[in-house]
Amino acid sequence: MSQKAWGPCRTKEGGCKVTVEGFDKGEWEVEWPKEAKDMDMVTYSPQLTLPLPLSAILDILKDAKKATHRNLLASKGETKKAAIVIVDKQDITKNFKEIKPKSITNDFLGFFSLLTSYCTATCIPDLNRRDDGPKHSCSIMPRTSFLTQYVFFVEDHLTAQFQAKDDKKDDKKDDKKKDDKKKDDKKKDDKKKDDKTKDDKKGESSTSTSTSLFSMVEKLSGKDLDKKTFKWQNAKVLNQPKEVWEGKKEDLEKGELSVKKFLNYLQGYDPETKKKLPQMDLLRIMDAAMRHGQIGAFSVTMETSLNPNGGLVPLVELRDLEPIKGKELGKTLGDMQKVAVNYHKPSGKRSVDVAEDSQLLDEE
Repeated sequence: MSQKAWGPCRTKEGGCKVTVEGFDKGEWEVEWPKEAKDMDMVTYSPQLTLPLPLSAILDILKDAKKATHRNLLASKGETKKAAIVIVDKQDITKNFKEIKPKSITNDFLGFFSLLTSYCTATCIPDLNRRDDGPKHSCSIMPRTSFLTQYVFFVEDHLTAQFQAKDDKKDDKKDDKKKDDKKKDDKKKDDKKKDDKTKDDKKGESSTSTSTSLFSMVEKLSGKDLDKKTFKWQNAKVLNQPKEVWEGKKEDLEKGELSVKKFLNYLQGYDPETKKKLPQMDLLRIMDAAMRHGQIGAFSVTMETSLNPNGGLVPLVELRDLEPIKGKELGKTLGDMQKVAVNYHKPSGKRSVDVAEDSQLLDEE
């Protein structure tokens, strides 16, 4: 093999710089081996960007969580297994009783498994380092934004759950007023009245918390996420975002984003202030501001499933896959494609109706 054929821009030091058409962030520095190698022995580290149903994401995460597996699309890396949270149907039916069982499809579970895994990674120091950023915390990176997936696949199925406890709280307040009238006994002394008032306040506070997207994810993660943040390297703003949100200046200066804030804006509601928020994917926005932006960078873009009845599916990037030896590259990539195509085959009736337009995502 000639040196000319070996390196398109090889230097004596072994490196070169290239520009990529359509990428306006400058040159890429490529580390090129100084000496020619047998291409059949070169090791490749594949990453795949492709459209997959959320049910496939669930399956891939399940395999990535296992000690061993043979799924070509699932990572075998050990470091990120600790953050993977597999949400199953029982997790939902047991903890969130207002969500209808027919709504809990594998697509629904796939979305919550991926979302919860990203949030859980903020609790693991090795996965929440500034030098890596959130994109490295999970072996599956959403290229279609979390907001797009949330609105299209799960939002409508959470309405009853988000409203349920607030409604019950109001009912309990009405019942309490009726009970207070009935129990208004002038013969009771002041001390008993004071004690009763304290008891009522305790009872009232115990029913004042409604379900939110944050409380759901925190429950599913099994972690205390209240003070956890996503972190980005150097805390240097590369691209100033046009979107406006509470605490924007501080978030950009620190290079951090609260998990709670991310989920509240994803839902479009702050359960503490009980105020609506403009729906936006702050993880996507912050990643674009602090890095060149890959998490959710395709925003509302999805692709049509290979299954004629499959509707739209999100785009994801599969990372940390098993290295491939050069001589096996063609065959292995072909096998990966077969696995991906199989994930598009119908595995049962879908109960989620996927909208054909992106009107609901105008705020994005």
